[in-house]
Amino acid sequence: MRIKITAGGIFGQPTKENPSGELAIGTELKVDKTPDGWAGRYIDLDADQPVDEDTEALKARIAELEAENAKLKKGDDDNAVTSVAEALALFSTDGVHANTAKAGAKKLLGDKVKSDASKDDILKVLLADASETEIKTFLAAKGVTVKDETRDDLIKLALAV
Repeated sequence: MRIKITAGGIFGQPTKENPSGELAIGTELKVDKTPDGWAGRYIDLDADQPVDEDTEALKARIAELEAENAKLKKGDDDNAVTSVAEALALFSTDGVHANTAKAGAKKLLGDKVKSDASKDDILKVLLADASETEIKTFLAAKGVTVKDETRDDLIKLALAV
């Protein structure tokens, strides 16, 4: 029978690498029968293990999270920011966490901002790249009414809100 060690306290022959001889948790062995005293410290890999619905749901959720993590590591985000206007919209949308907005803008701006750039530093770069219309849209989303302000005044207002 094949078993897998699930708890400490099971010992084999001592070696130079392992003077105590204790078998590591996760070690798989083939044995004719399990010695007395090993009960509760191993699982029988050849036996059918009961699987409940919670285990299956957790396995499915783990698979989803691993796929999402792999996607993020590749940079293949379905919601990737592709324009200055979208990045500014993230900063002006209620319910969007500041770190989410910063991450989206950093992906868009790349080397234009340092990896540890603050929200204000990122906004300065975005606003420098933004058109007057994009800045006015950002300010309107923040509840600021503008009329005949210069571009410099619009940027100052945007950084102040």
